[in-house]
Amino acid sequence: MVAKVMIYILDDIDSLRSNSIPNDFKLVAINVKTFIKYNSEIEKLLKNNRIFKLYILFNDNDIINFNSYDNLSKMKDTLIKISKIKTLNGFKNEFVFMISQKYDIEAIRRILFLSESRLYNFAIFVINMKSIKEYDLEMLLTSDVINNNLSEVILVDDKTVWPGRHFRFVKQISNEEYLFYKNPFFIDFKGKLTDLISLEALKKIYQYYASVSLSDSFRYWNFKGIVIELTYKCNFSCDHCYVSSSPQRGEILELNKIYKILEEALNLPFIDKKVHIAGGEVTLFWDKLVELIKFSKSLGYIVTLVTNGSWALNESKVKELKELKIDEIELSLTPYHLKFWNNKDNILKMLNNLKKYNLNFFIRFLTSKSNKIYDLYKLLGNELLGIPIISSPVLRLGRALSNLPPNEFYGDNKLPSGACFDSLNLTITPNGVYPCCNGSEITKYGKLGSLDESLKDILNRNYFLRLLTLIGPSRLLKELKLDYKYKNKEYSSICELCSEILNDDEVYNKSLELIRGRLG
Repeated sequence: MVAKVMIYILDDIDSLRSNSIPNDFKLVAINVKTFIKYNSEIEKLLKNNRIFKLYILFNDNDIINFNSYDNLSKMKDTLIKISKIKTLNGFKNEFVFMISQKYDIEAIRRILFLSESRLYNFAIFVINMKSIKEYDLEMLLTSDVINNNLSEVILVDDKTVWPGRHFRFVKQISNEEYLFYKNPFFIDFKGKLTDLISLEALKKIYQYYASVSLSDSFRYWNFKGIVIELTYKCNFSCDHCYVSSSPQRGEILELNKIYKILEEALNLPFIDKKVHIAGGEVTLFWDKLVELIKFSKSLGYIVTLVTNGSWALNESKVKELKELKIDEIELSLTPYHLKFWNNKDNILKMLNNLKKYNLNFFIRFLTSKSNKIYDLYKLLGNELLGIPIISSPVLRLGRALSNLPPNEFYGDNKLPSGACFDSLNLTITPNGVYPCCNGSEITKYGKLGSLDESLKDILNRNYFLRLLTLIGPSRLLKELKLDYKYKNKEYSSICELCSEILNDDEVYNKSLELIRGRLG
């Protein structure tokens, strides 16, 4: 049973053909050359609904040797082939670039270009700090390949465990013996699977991955969880904040209204049982936060939290969250948040407190033309070892539009393609219920309904938002023949385009006409 929380490494065809992967393994890692060469065997594996996630691994040599049209073409064909497989669990695949010394930025760029077909979530860069040179590290962490994409960066050495407390790379070497890896570069020990039994971790892996399938999400709403924006009050007032949080804001959600929604959502199969508590800075209302975590946990939800981390200077609060068994903390440590920290020592104290109590956390970083992940490394150095850094470009939303220079944003003047139907989070705010937590809350037509209505009623009636999320903003504009209005503008993501559309009366009214025509 414990194997479900392990990542099983496939490194030869025999392990595929003999179907020797133990049944309990649901996460699989495979080298890119094996993935392409034996794609038919991979296809059979996926059709048997054997796995939740497939990690495609690129080492230094793979990256350097991959920079050819032939390899890229084969890779794209294989990704398209497996993307058409209908599985019960809606498996996902992710690229993992394992960089020790040398790499080819252009090869990585071309591989990531395949992401335009939305066949995987984002790229993961695992960097071996024991062997990479400082110059090469700087070049990589300042490159647009990382900073102008949704990326996860993890710096590791021979003591760093990755990908996390509940996951391990393992490789079978005999009937009962396995190699357990600290991370893709370093082996930890050799032993039996029973050496690492964790029923709690097993439960988590199923909650994370056992959800509505991708095919079903076309027919129903498919929410990856529930985001609760408890308040817009914050002790920071960051230049980029899309909901314009500040110390002057006073809105706060009533707990009884949240509880009603969480109880109803338990019976709706298209809402994953995960609660992400956001704001504002929710820790300013500590007692309410504690009660909300306890209630959510009592219903069986996974509970995560986004925060600026200032509360973690208080060790007793860190200890209390540990005792509450918070599942994960998203620590906002962007360039805009860093301005509000008095000094580096306080940041280090906060990080050390989180590490001391072994809380599961990652850093959320936002990039721009003048802010790169390398800046965070220059500030904190090896204190970042083992802490996942998930980054994406800052968006032209909310306060960022007025406070940041226009030339700071990434983007180009092409309408961004893609749709978000498979990555939505049902968002509960002081102002109502929304389909996502990335800008719909601040728009005219982005609202699903009020806090006093039932979720079932809300989600059964809003055909406009359903259409927009299913086909994406770019395709909707083309269907309505209104794409000309949005050309020659720069966008870094569909979120920015969606936010503009959701304030456009003409798009909204013509969409309703289109829907009435299609529904008869």
